[in-house]
Formats: sequence, structure tokens, C-alpha cells
Amino acid sequence: MFLDSVKPFLIQIEKTVIESKEDVCFLGQIFQYTTKKYLLRLDVDLLNILKAKNSLYDWDYPNSPVDLSFLHNGRCILQTITHEKYSCLYVTDKSLIYALKESGIQFYYERCATEDIPSWE
Repeated sequence: MFLDSVKPFLIQIEKTVIESKEDVCFLGQIFQYTTKKYLLRLDVDLLNILKAKNSLYDWDYPNSPVDLSFLHNGRCILQTITHEKYSCLYVTDKSLIYALKESGIQFYYERCATEDIPSWE
């Protein structure tokens, strides 16, 4: 069972949990499943746990929580879809976009409205 495989991680992050919640998700019209989401406070210990993996995409089923997202002031700034090796970086500072372009990192740029940016609520 997935929860059993990630139990060691959940014990490690226990002191950083701010809130957790369950969401019901639907695949098509007949299949539904429940996910558990954790809102964590980023501290030095959690940062070391995150950095122990080779990349964001190493956070994958069945040995790790999946689809990490990072929030600032309740709004998502980085969202991942681990199994697809896909990430969305939500930025409002144009200088960061220019810095990414100058760094040579390949990315696709798309505008989105502020209300389209995922949040914890």
C-alpha cells in the first residue's frame, strides 16, 4: 500500500506539517479516488530531505510522495507532475523570466491570469 511505503517520510516531516486535507478526484465519470495533501513549513530539515533526491522528478510513486508543489503566501509558485516530468513555475516578476532565458534553461512561456494560479484553498 502506498501509505505504508511513504510512512518513513511522513514521520520525518511530521514537525513541519501545518495542515493536511483529503481531496476526492475523478478520472472520467465513473472512477474516483482520494488524495491526501500536506501543507508543510519549509525549514532546514525539510530542505535537506528535499535535496536528498536527485531531482524533483525523483519524488515518485511508490516510494515517495508525488507531485510536489511549492507555495508562497498561499499561492503556488512551482507545481510538478512527477510521472510526466512536467513542472509549472508561476512568476509575477518579469526579471525572473529574463534571468531564466539568459541561463539557457529551456522552457515554454505562457501567460495566465492570477486567479488561474493554484492555491491551497
